[in-house]
Amino acid sequence: PAVGRALGYALQQQQQQQQPSVGIKGGMVDRSSKPVSFVTIGDGSLHNHHFLSAFTLARHAKHLNIKCPLVMGISNNGLSISYETKNYVDTIFGPSHHDPLIPVFRANGQDMQSIYDQTQQAMDYARHYSSPCVLLFTNIIRRFGHAATDRQGAYLDETTIQSMAETCVLQSAIQ
Repeated sequence: PAVGRALGYALQQQQQQQQPSVGIKGGMVDRSSKPVSFVTIGDGSLHNHHFLSAFTLARHAKHLNIKCPLVMGISNNGLSISYETKNYVDTIFGPSHHDPLIPVFRANGQDMQSIYDQTQQAMDYARHYSSPCVLLFTNIIRRFGHAATDRQGAYLDETTIQSMAETCVLQSAIQ
């Protein structure tokens, strides 16, 4: 849906440029604003066919110079449902990653300023170039498990679980 939304934004802007004025519920559309589609997933979803299809479609749109203002946020906490991902995200979007079609912005998930700065840069890129990009949140700590049905004790030791529960990024932001 995020890629479809991004492609739809481009079509909407194209239609608005062809019409002298467009009313929405009695108001006018601000043509200076450029919407960006934003979606987030966890690193465990990188091999999910929905993500792979969306990523490939967005990349292909960029290849064809079709406007697709999209930011794909990926939270890397090293865990999926019931297993450790062992930093698989780096095989696709690691520090040496260079894709001329889809750039990667990296934010330290333990640093609120980094999150803000990198998110702003990714949004600015997608908005300015009407192009897709990836925003990778690294160093994310999953505090309380994936879901109530997630039995972390089956794949994490008690010390790790306790350490994760005691980590609070918001606490570090106010210090």
